Amino acid sequence: MLDCRIISPQEKIFSDTEPKCENVNISILKGETASFQVAVKALGTVKLSVEAPGFVSKVRRVVEVPVTVPIWPDCEDDDYLRREPGLFPDLLREVDESGKAKVCGWWRAFWVDLEPEENTPSGQYMANVTVSLLDWNGELSETVTRTVPVCYTAVALPPQKLKHTKWFYCDCLADYYGVEAFSEEHWAIVENFVRSAAKMGVNMLLTPLFTPPLDTYVGGERTTVQLIGVRRDGGKYSFDFSALERWVKMCLECGIEYFEMSHLYTQWGATSAPKVMATVDGEYRRLFGWETPAIGGEYAEFLSCFLPELAGELHRLGIADRCRFHVSDEPHEDHLDHYTAVRDQAKKYLPGFKFMDALSNYEFYDAGAVDCPVPASDSGDLPKFLAGNVPDLGIYYCCGQTKDVSNVFIAMPFQRTRILGLQLYVYDLKVFLQWGFNFYNAQVSRYRIDPYAVTDADEAFPAGDPFVVYPGANGVPEESLRYMAMRQAMHDLRALQLLESLSDREFVLDLIRTEAGGEITLTDYPRDIGFLPRLRARVNAEIAARS
Repeated sequence: MLDCRIISPQEKIFSDTEPKCENVNISILKGETASFQVAVKALGTVKLSVEAPGFVSKVRRVVEVPVTVPIWPDCEDDDYLRREPGLFPDLLREVDESGKAKVCGWWRAFWVDLEPEENTPSGQYMANVTVSLLDWNGELSETVTRTVPVCYTAVALPPQKLKHTKWFYCDCLADYYGVEAFSEEHWAIVENFVRSAAKMGVNMLLTPLFTPPLDTYVGGERTTVQLIGVRRDGGKYSFDFSALERWVKMCLECGIEYFEMSHLYTQWGATSAPKVMATVDGEYRRLFGWETPAIGGEYAEFLSCFLPELAGELHRLGIADRCRFHVSDEPHEDHLDHYTAVRDQAKKYLPGFKFMDALSNYEFYDAGAVDCPVPASDSGDLPKFLAGNVPDLGIYYCCGQTKDVSNVFIAMPFQRTRILGLQLYVYDLKVFLQWGFNFYNAQVSRYRIDPYAVTDADEAFPAGDPFVVYPGANGVPEESLRYMAMRQAMHDLRALQLLESLSDREFVLDLIRTEAGGEITLTDYPRDIGFLPRLRARVNAEIAARS
């Protein structure tokens, strides 16, 4: 009647397939969360409770979501869970106050988190999981108890050094929840999502000086989300930075450390100005947009007035050294001359500030067009960037990085997303960028979508690429398995850096090579489900021995 199993968090459990990985190896440091899954197959209603002395427990259901595009049909990569459309486990949803959930004869998974209490000492702990099956009348039918071992080392993870950004879209939150941009209700929702991003390890946030000109079709507009108040009276500009100040204070309180100023020019070539709204001689209207050339003319005059004042404001707010400016997203090699020209047009008003962009041609850095390049994880020029000793070098991935490398697609195994933290350590990378924390539009923002029904921007990208959190009720985000994989990846990175501080880098790299059976690269790494838990147990044991 009741089949109940403790399953590794590394396994994604489908309702129509028997779970496999029952070898749960949990080892965490202070500041981490011990996670595991309880797989249940029964017919009726189940109630799950967890007793774990020294820990605070939370139980969520793993909900399957529609996936129309698991991966492109022509992608020659076998390391996907399934290649056919269907329902895939991803969404993590809170169990209601009763702790009960219906199970209708298929496998269902529950995700359990154990947060160590502040004064919990190092040691071996046992969590007791009780699953009760109730019949259709609510009467107790069967009870099963399982135990889960947890190894806890009360040595705190160090602060995150990596600059980690997943682009944050305030307009998608205003649109989905039906609120006015930067109304008090919108501010509250934005803060909830920023806190969620920070909890996952995002510490750099896209800041909408003006509506970010990202993933928008030529001639189209996204809902206005503009922090800067602009006035032009009699040809003279003035600016209101009060909303930007509120944004910065909110972000700092939520745990954000770094700020990306939204792109000063349009995506894929920097041909035009972003949408800028202004009150012009008493009339509120669009001042610039797709029709405005990027170089020269009124936009150049605007930048000459705006950027010096913005620079002064960033210094006043005390974040100038933690800001990065964007020119244009994903320019190609044939854009280099134009990109350089528009960068120069802006940079002369921003002395001391660094420019960072997602671009994959080494020529941009070699020509001095960008200070902090962020190439794609599968870029053919990545070896040049690595050999060039680029300071603050990072990588990014998006819909195009489908073969061999890590990514955040729903159809990928959990460990393929989580492996990123180890790879960032091995390559000593300083920045990681991904474009979709909460993009709830169709491709190029032609219309809005329901992310609970459409996980691929309407068959534009592999499912999961546009977002890692779902827009839950009351403006509170719901996390996903991929969110948890990314969070664990950031913890892996910090644990490796901690061990390095207690030993040396070569010791840590040797340990990784030993556990992996060879070198780790961005395309070659262990694919077995137990590798990362085994490695972390070894790393944590070494930390404990040295602490």
